[in-house]
Amino acid sequence: MIQQALIEVVKNQLGGGVSEAEVREFLRRRGTDEEEIREIFELVSPGVTGVARKEVVADPIPTPEIVAEPTPAPEPAPVPEIVVPVVKEEVPIVPVATPPAPSPESAPLRTEAHGVVRPVPPLQPTVPFAVANGSSVPVIEATASAVVEKPVSEIRNKKKIITFTAIAIVGVAVLALGVWFAYAAYFISPERDIDRAMSRLHSVKSFTFASEIVVEMANAKAGLVATTGAAGPFVSMFATTGPATLTTNIVGSFDGTQEGAPRLAFTAVSTMDKWAVGEATLGFIYNNIDQVSYVNITTMPNLGFLNLSALQQQWFMVSDKDAHEQFGSPADPASGLVPWLSKQERSTSIAAWKEHRFLTVQSTLADEAIDGVSSRHYVLAFDKEAFIRWLEKNGSPEARDMFATIAIDDLHMWIGKLGGAPRKVQMHIAIGPQDSARSASVLVTLTGNSFDKPVDIFPPEDARSIDSALQSLFTQMLGGDARIPAPKTALERNARRSFDVEAIINAIKKNEADNDGAFTCSAGPLPTTAKFLGTSGYAIEPCLVPWYLRALPRDPSRGTAIMSGYSVLRDPKAGKITVRAPYAEGGVKISITK
Repeated sequence: MIQQALIEVVKNQLGGGVSEAEVREFLRRRGTDEEEIREIFELVSPGVTGVARKEVVADPIPTPEIVAEPTPAPEPAPVPEIVVPVVKEEVPIVPVATPPAPSPESAPLRTEAHGVVRPVPPLQPTVPFAVANGSSVPVIEATASAVVEKPVSEIRNKKKIITFTAIAIVGVAVLALGVWFAYAAYFISPERDIDRAMSRLHSVKSFTFASEIVVEMANAKAGLVATTGAAGPFVSMFATTGPATLTTNIVGSFDGTQEGAPRLAFTAVSTMDKWAVGEATLGFIYNNIDQVSYVNITTMPNLGFLNLSALQQQWFMVSDKDAHEQFGSPADPASGLVPWLSKQERSTSIAAWKEHRFLTVQSTLADEAIDGVSSRHYVLAFDKEAFIRWLEKNGSPEARDMFATIAIDDLHMWIGKLGGAPRKVQMHIAIGPQDSARSASVLVTLTGNSFDKPVDIFPPEDARSIDSALQSLFTQMLGGDARIPAPKTALERNARRSFDVEAIINAIKKNEADNDGAFTCSAGPLPTTAKFLGTSGYAIEPCLVPWYLRALPRDPSRGTAIMSGYSVLRDPKAGKITVRAPYAEGGVKISITK
């Protein structure tokens, strides 16, 4: 049964100018099905007679569900006044209880259509539509739908607010990071940069390093005798009197990741330009693991009548404790040869540095790239007295005596912009300036790299004791044959290459010295582009062997009888000679220029 209130609403809307399509949409929104909508519009359509009979039913009498057969729509009558009468069929009246007539003012809470029961919200017949921009728009709150839809513009505004907030947060973070980077890289004060470098140096756990030490001695014999202690008289048999230059190159790595068990490995080559009995080259590899020292002597200086080749290319080991007993015990006999600071000692050292700053910035020079890392370059002043007090604070009471005859000047430091680690240090040291006979000038250059990156330091295989080394030496001196094994590891092979390159260039320089400064060789002048030494390249062997070399060195991996594996060239403008080892392993570059 159609509700009278609903019919009134439809009449009011149609009478108020609302279109039929909008009213139908309103009815669909409130849950009215299409059949009821059609009946409503039939009842309220103008010109339909029988409306009163259908819209006001005082005593509805339920009848059996007899549905009239559908009849085709009648042809429109020529006269509009003629109305098709409603056909009544005589139906026996069944006495039934008459329900009370529904009040037109009250609307049911539920409606049922086609077997579906739907809730009916309260009707607001007076304001079912609102006018917006000149057209009637259904009011969402007054329809059958109980959900209030948010405008699309409001949703978009909220999305914009969230997006802008996220962008602002990211922007602030990036700006803060940029400010910190700019401060750390460009605007940090030199004094603060030095403090940061000292703190970084105390906290680093592992690194690689390279060093070159050049010692200019006023009197080689007096200087070596004074610095070699008990071996001084023996060294004086081979050292020359007068000025000499001792050059030492060191390449190595340090691993302190294991608390209290530092590991150290380096390769060293020392050469002297003046030696009484020929070549003066000493090369060795040193490893210290678990307070045990491993030494491999790769090159021995020429001692004339004494041949020490039996000690070459072999690993010998000695505990740090035995080494202390042989060369003098330190303050703590249980300590190893490799320096190590505990966490407490590092804190003490940093506190002592803040109290006794022995480095002050004199000037700032142009930035430089050290091993590919942009670094600030400082010229520093060294306060010797503050440095001694700093060492004494760190438990070195003998520091004052050690530095009594040492003066440090012309000190330069390069500090990486990122990380704050000292990348390079260069200093000039004057030793014994009050004694001209024993004075020496030392130029030290030290570079650091790969800070806090993993390094591999392992004990070598087949290491022998010192007693075994002495036995090999005495066997050779008595006429035995001591076989020199070939280097087994890349580190050992690179060490051999460094010594070979040094030996070749020293032999070339000796040839020049014997020929008034001009290299003389049947193969012609030295090439201006790099060529391998050997019969397949530049045949230099007859010009060096046997006068300056016992044999032409060969690369331990690639050298052959016709190609040594080493190259040579002379710069025609500067006149400098460069000898290289192109087959060096592990990315290491081995070359010497003189």
